Amino acid sequence: MADIPVNAGDAIITVDVVTNGQNVFAFDFLTYSVEDIRAIYVTPGGMRVEIPQTTGFGVSGLENAAGGTIQLLGGAPVTEFGGKVIIYRDIEIKRLADYQTLGDFRASTVNREMDTVFMIMQEFQRDLNRALLVDLGQTPPDIPSILAASVAAVAAAAAAQAAAASVNIRQIATRAGVKALDTSATALVFLSEQGREGLFKWQAGDFSSRISADTAEALFLKANLVDATAGAWVRQFEGVQDIRWFGGVSGGSVDNAAAFLAAASVGGQVYVPEGTFLVTLTTANFDALARGLFIRCIGPGVIDAVVPVGFITAAAQFGTYNQETCRINIRGTNVSGNLAAANISITGSIGNYAAAITFPALPAGMAVGQLLSLATTDRTVPAVLLCGAMKITAIAGNVVTVALTYANGAWQAPPASLSFTGSYVNGQSVINYTQFRTLFAVVADGVKLSLSRLAMIGPYVVSPLAGVNTVAFSLGIKDQTEELCSSTQKLSDCLISGFNYGILQHGGSLNIQRPHIGGCSQGARFVRGAQAFMTNVRIGGNADSGVHIDALSKVVHEGEGMSCGNGGRGVWSFTGGWFSSGAFETSYNGSAGIYGKNGAVIFEAPNSRARFNNDIGFGNENSFLNVISTFSLDNRKTGYEIGAGGFTDLTNSVSLRNEQAVYALLSAGAECANVDAGYSVGGPGISGNGMAAGEGSTIRAKNSRSHHNTGDGYTAVGNSHIRNDGATADSNTGYGERALINSSIRNPGGVFTPANTAGATNSDATSVVV
Repeated sequence: MADIPVNAGDAIITVDVVTNGQNVFAFDFLTYSVEDIRAIYVTPGGMRVEIPQTTGFGVSGLENAAGGTIQLLGGAPVTEFGGKVIIYRDIEIKRLADYQTLGDFRASTVNREMDTVFMIMQEFQRDLNRALLVDLGQTPPDIPSILAASVAAVAAAAAAQAAAASVNIRQIATRAGVKALDTSATALVFLSEQGREGLFKWQAGDFSSRISADTAEALFLKANLVDATAGAWVRQFEGVQDIRWFGGVSGGSVDNAAAFLAAASVGGQVYVPEGTFLVTLTTANFDALARGLFIRCIGPGVIDAVVPVGFITAAAQFGTYNQETCRINIRGTNVSGNLAAANISITGSIGNYAAAITFPALPAGMAVGQLLSLATTDRTVPAVLLCGAMKITAIAGNVVTVALTYANGAWQAPPASLSFTGSYVNGQSVINYTQFRTLFAVVADGVKLSLSRLAMIGPYVVSPLAGVNTVAFSLGIKDQTEELCSSTQKLSDCLISGFNYGILQHGGSLNIQRPHIGGCSQGARFVRGAQAFMTNVRIGGNADSGVHIDALSKVVHEGEGMSCGNGGRGVWSFTGGWFSSGAFETSYNGSAGIYGKNGAVIFEAPNSRARFNNDIGFGNENSFLNVISTFSLDNRKTGYEIGAGGFTDLTNSVSLRNEQAVYALLSAGAECANVDAGYSVGGPGISGNGMAAGEGSTIRAKNSRSHHNTGDGYTAVGNSHIRNDGATADSNTGYGERALINSSIRNPGGVFTPANTAGATNSDATSVVV
């Protein structure tokens, strides 16, 4: 049973109504019966309405010391924003138990009776606190006489008010009717125009500037016969302005751009009630709406902002700073379709290629300067052509020429021509951002922003503006104490090009679906514990890394995706986590395909590939890498590299035509099962080994094959060790197995070493191969 001391509250609570039609309200005191709960609704205007029991509300949470909730039913009034609901306990005074002589004396029954007594005492105390108090020894006043006088005074005031109202307060149906009134005869009017209802009062003074700013006549009305410098009809209200006062209409079919612009010109917070409010964004209104209005909108409603086909030139920063904004959706009209055997010819030099794509039929609505992104299921096509966003520079007939930012031309240039079958995305709703700032910034909790089907072009160019900090979308620090946001935002089907960072996330949570990001300094960067969930990403052609994760951030990727043709790494995790459950392509990058460092954790899905990278395919340093059924092919350096205390779990994977297939160094470790390590070709000072352990490292190879390498099949050097269980080393130019400088290679499960040019095994005097 609950322990209810006499002074534990007064069993009454007042709850604010925060949304129109709210019907669930919580109370924080104990009660045993629905019949003991009472509820009163107080309208925004102060009228009190008793909510009937049974038909008016139901109760949950009985016999709970922490309280419960009431839910309004059909017999209750409909609540409005700004109203209040008062919930209190009122127990009928009666005895429920009668104890018999020599009968049962159950603790539960006694406790319930005692709890009820104490709860009644609480209610007495609550009601006594509301009574008139008289000092001890003093004669009580004549309450009936006082009440009679008070009632008479109230009646007189009401009569006077009614008389005044009959003369001065009128109900007028339209704003035109209010403006036509004789201000000397009427001081107060109630405007009943739908959506604009409210009380207006005539006030003397110079209102000319405010009337000019209030183009929608939401707050100020000019009288027809009185100059604006002498007075105006002024709306009487407290709190925030309602978008309906400015002509806003919900339903999702009427364009409310003019209403929101009118509210922006007046200033102040704007309440958006339940419903969807359509807004069409244009070059003419984007900056005005983005600069301040949307960040001041609160309430349960949804702003559905549409970018039509064409271009918007934007200079303002769209920033959301309020803690409790309404939901804002900004969406464009991107067109996608399929290509059938399109021919692509490529010309140019490092970083500045041009691809001419011959479409069988030109996509409808394509225009010079819009963005094109390509994708295909044919993974033999060089991935550099399939990733990121590319700017269209010319259209001639059915030939579209795009600027192709490709930073890896020094190592692996794109082919001169190819045939392509796949799909395209044409960005028809384009925002051209001209400033060196952030286009969309979320820097507060409670913000609900969604971007979809937009093409965003920034001013960043890889060489001339290096170091300029421009961002397409940022989820960031919410105040000067550097406290991070915890809200969740969403981007879907967006094309991003020409920013220092396509996406920059500080903390919080971000849902990113089917993005196409290219031509930036970095495609997407996640820092300070950020949580991101990505689906089917296409990232490429960025000057630095495609995906950069650090500061304990975590990125989860689902579906097929790629980060290719970047000047840095395809995916770079520094103390962060990368978890891909779908095949991911990291190819043609200027550095490693995927690399983790300093405590990073990387899980790569089956059928993921790292090809033609200017460095390592898959690698980690002082981190953990788990790769299953992956491919590391034709990279300039190692296929799978484990360095400086790192560990890699490598299963059912293939490493071919790299400088070395698998290499563990500096006290690193690798567990390799069913790995195909072959055709390595060593560079300067590198012997082109299949699997190599060096500088205090360890490799365990189970059922793996190391073959056709220019160096050794398996080599351990410098206090390093390899264990082969059922392994094969064949057709290598060097030895099948070789151990040097206090190292060992052991074969407890046997090893097969045929056709190695230098011999089956080799070791120096300090090492052993057994």
